[in-house]
Amino acid sequence: MGLIAGLGITALITGPGIIMATLAMLRGVGDPRGFQPTTANLLVYLAIIALGALAGGVATARITTGRSFYTVFLLGSVLFMSAMVVVLRGDTSAQARPRWYSISQAVIVLIAVLLGGYVERRRNPAR
Repeated sequence: MGLIAGLGITALITGPGIIMATLAMLRGVGDPRGFQPTTANLLVYLAIIALGALAGGVATARITTGRSFYTVFLLGSVLFMSAMVVVLRGDTSAQARPRWYSISQAVIVLIAVLLGGYVERRRNPAR
């Protein structure tokens, strides 16, 4: 249950956040189909992803009160492997993101989930 909740919270923060950021970045762009995010845009995406993963880790740790850290680690592993698919597959399409972005995204979700779970567990040692 905690794993599903963590995934859901991560998606509910990350999805709309990325959509709103993209819409803000598209303001003033002549042809949205040819939009290529700049490095600054990609860093904003990474910040949104980190925030969503952090919240997912906190929620998972809170829901699994009194149990091991395993579920939080499992959430981080699931998100990490999901992000690594793009890196391992080697996307070569015209809309492909830079390799550094894909690798950073995978590392950031893992670290953010584990950090969120750790902070929640440290906040209340009884948990």
